[in-house]
Amino acid sequence: SPYSGKFSLVIQAFRVIQCRPMDEWTKIALWIVQNQNNQYSPFGNTRTYANWRIALHKFSDPIQIAEFADELERLYQAKMRAEVECQAIKERVDQLNKGKVPESTEVRERMIEELEKNAGWPD
Repeated sequence: SPYSGKFSLVIQAFRVIQCRPMDEWTKIALWIVQNQNNQYSPFGNTRTYANWRIALHKFSDPIQIAEFADELERLYQAKMRAEVECQAIKERVDQLNKGKVPESTEVRERMIEELEKNAGWPD
């Protein structure tokens, strides 16, 4: 591709290839990951590329590599959601410390649970 980085035409072509059966597109993706150094190709983002590189150390089968890379992404997304929720609870605790009452019973319960967890209390 004459374009590099996230503007590579390989990314656009690969999106079309992903409509093919998994055993086909994973072989193509594996070849691209192994034979070029653009961290955006063929997936369009560096995290997916990195996940595939990690999976390459564990598996040789392209489908297993794709599945493991997807699992790494799911774990990352779950971690990010948990961090966002934790931050929101911390902000509400800060508001509580300033005398502002939480808007609902559910929010109060989640705040209490988070405080207990942070204090190391058992379930």
